[in-house]
Amino acid sequence: MIGIGVTVAYYSIIWGVLPGEAGISWQGHLFGLVGGIVAAWVLRRRRRAAVPAL
Repeated sequence: MIGIGVTVAYYSIIWGVLPGEAGISWQGHLFGLVGGIVAAWVLRRRRRAAVPAL
C-alpha cells in the first residue's frame, strides 16, 4: 500500500513539472534533464582505491 501511495505521489510531481500548455516546448525540458544527467556523469568524482594498511 505504501508503495502505491509513493508511486502516485511521484507520478503527480513528474506530471506537474512537464509543460502541458500549447506553445511550451517539452523538448527543451527533456534535453535539459538529459544534459544535466550527462554533465553529472562526466563531472563526477571517482573514488580512489583504498590503500591497504600496513
